[in-house]
Amino acid sequence: ITVGAVNDTGNMTSYSSWGPTDDGRIKPTVVADGGQSGATIGSTYPAGSVFYPYAGLTGTSMAAPAVSGTAILLNQQFNKTYDRLPEPATVKASLIHTAEDLGREGPDYKYGWGLVNATEAVDYVNNSKKKDLIKRDSLTSLGDSKTYEVSAPESENLKFTLVWSDYPADSAAGPTLANDLDLIVKNSSGDRKYPYTLSWKNRTEPASQNSKDSKNVVEQVEIDNSDNSYSITVNASNSING
Repeated sequence: ITVGAVNDTGNMTSYSSWGPTDDGRIKPTVVADGGQSGATIGSTYPAGSVFYPYAGLTGTSMAAPAVSGTAILLNQQFNKTYDRLPEPATVKASLIHTAEDLGREGPDYKYGWGLVNATEAVDYVNNSKKKDLIKRDSLTSLGDSKTYEVSAPESENLKFTLVWSDYPADSAAGPTLANDLDLIVKNSSGDRKYPYTLSWKNRTEPASQNSKDSKNVVEQVEIDNSDNSYSITVNASNSING
């Protein structure tokens, strides 16, 4: 989980790095508060032989611990809800799925998937078992797939987020994605809704939803719900290591 830093107004700071990676992957993953406007984040900070209870600091070094703390809260709530700890991909998916979108609609190379919202993320996990919100499964071979049926009131907009833990690529690899999974969302008429994708060449353009994604370990489909029944398929479309 790569974390960028915004200030308390949600604006990008001057010291936070932007994406994409050389092979076009979306970075940062999410952003968090790393410096207040006109002030600084309070943090415990050892200085020499004296330990100051709070010191004013700004930076991605402040934003990253905020996301780490939220991840711990998610682990705690997931364990309480399901009586087991979540997989890393589940934590990452929960953070992304409940993040507040900043900048252009959808993901971008500046804010990633948005501003982490600890309350929304923990509440989502808390409601996940009763409402069957979180699916966890595995694919074991090329062409393997899992399909889930989802029904929702037509008045609700829908968002589906897929995250998986990938194998590390060879250091000389161009595209670093080892296992390419596809999130395929179809309405009752069989029309496919594509995930967000970004252009490596045209980096300031907003995300589009008109093609498959073969670069990231995160895929997200967001739609204005005009139907009430959807088929969600996760398919292993490239080399699969399990």
